Amino acid sequence: MVGKIFDCCCGCGACAAVCPVGAIRMTMDGNGFYKPAVSDDCISCGACLRVCPVEGPPSGEPPKGFFACAGEPERVRKSSSGGVFSLLAEQVIAGGGVVYGCGWDENHTPRHMPVENGEELPRLYGSKYAQSNMEGVYPQVKNNLNKGKPVLFSGTPCQVAGLRKYLKRDYENLIAVDFICHGVPSAKVLKKYLSELEMEKGAKVSSLTFRDKTNGWAELRLTVDFDDGSTYSQPASQDLYYRAFLCNLSLNQVCGECPFNALPRCADITLGDFWRIERHHDGFADDAGVSCVVINTEKGQNLFEKARQYLTVQQSTQADIMDGNPFLNGHCKLHKRRDKFFAGLDDRQLGSWAEECLKLTRMEWLGEVIRYRLGRYRES
Repeated sequence: MVGKIFDCCCGCGACAAVCPVGAIRMTMDGNGFYKPAVSDDCISCGACLRVCPVEGPPSGEPPKGFFACAGEPERVRKSSSGGVFSLLAEQVIAGGGVVYGCGWDENHTPRHMPVENGEELPRLYGSKYAQSNMEGVYPQVKNNLNKGKPVLFSGTPCQVAGLRKYLKRDYENLIAVDFICHGVPSAKVLKKYLSELEMEKGAKVSSLTFRDKTNGWAELRLTVDFDDGSTYSQPASQDLYYRAFLCNLSLNQVCGECPFNALPRCADITLGDFWRIERHHDGFADDAGVSCVVINTEKGQNLFEKARQYLTVQQSTQADIMDGNPFLNGHCKLHKRRDKFFAGLDDRQLGSWAEECLKLTRMEWLGEVIRYRLGRYRES
């Protein structure tokens, strides 16, 4: 049954979680994205299609508020932007709850995992620019909700949508948090990238940070530490994995037509970086990092108010946030050579192949120059 929507699957895993006979497993396709594989045990009950968010996205509510926020300096330093997620999570844990979010496993693979104490919460901090493994997460969330535990679930918009459809009803003790999503890169591409770095360095990766703030929040920088004490660190403009991600070359096919990265959202709270904040709240701008926060529901508002006392907060607007975050209400456009990139990925070294696919032809280069000049003209 699930094969009906295979090509537009977002990989949320709701179908595998809901299958009553365990006939569906989430496996990586040839491009390194999680997709459902159906065994002969399938009884054609249709549960997978009923729970699929692509088949029928859950509805959301009109946003209730837009804010710029930043926590205390040490908290902000450890976070991708303003440290809001950690404060929301701490409120839930303090109430005896559990937080689900994306962390790195022992193989440096993004994986959703539960955290029930403040000491382990940093495992969920920071950006992981690759698709996360959701195996077993939705049933765990439901089990905790049915026990009456407060649960905060943080994920991509499609993962939140998948959870909503899987649960089938709203739980008063659930807070869903999504983020302004650029798109989901392939976990296979990340694995290949790290493997090639290890071969080059002659050492194993011990940690990686996609949002190293050594040179400030505004500079997207990837830093990889190795077990021999050496480090690789480059700004996004100089790193081919980062460039492939930001240029939409390594993204999931469905990201180019995502129905979830839009208003109204089905999460209670939406978080993101407040890019271009200096245009709208100049006195609030901080090179350490500032978050934008969109409150979508009353439950989201209640949790935000608990965390607000630990934040510096500035009222904002949808237009101000969207000036630097168009994907608050829209999706990316896939790179024109995205299919070519994945077709040649297995046979080529990642860096040189990504560079070749991203290289502009003369006509494309002229087009970029013209668009840049027109943009400058409109601003003047």
